[in-house]
Order: sequence, then C-alpha cells, then structure tokens
Amino acid sequence: MLIKKELEVVIMKKLILWFLLATFSLNTVGCSNNANSLTDKSNCINKAWYKKTMSCNHLKKH
Repeated sequence: MLIKKELEVVIMKKLILWFLLATFSLNTVGCSNNANSLTDKSNCINKAWYKKTMSCNHLKKH
C-alpha cells in the first residue's frame, strides 16, 4: 500500500512539472493569454454585436 502511495506522489510531481514546463514554454513563445487584450477584444466584440458600425481596427493583430 505504501508503494502505491509513493508512486502516486511521484506521478503527481511529474504531472505538475510537465504542466509548469508547458506553461513556461508557451509564455516564452508568446502564446500566453494577456488579460487586458482579451478584455479589449471581448468589449469590442460585445459592442460590435449591438452596434454593427463599430470598428475593431484599434485592436493589435497577432
């Protein structure tokens, strides 16, 4: 029983390390979600939905 618990702990540690490595890699490459740009885009989309003439050209293209 003790060996099974130790194995679960090792697996969890590896999963956490892989998750952190993937997160760091994506942030380094530039695939992170910037909360400010997401908010700006969602506000523009919401306004454009109600007002068809709204332009979203001020948003930075990626």
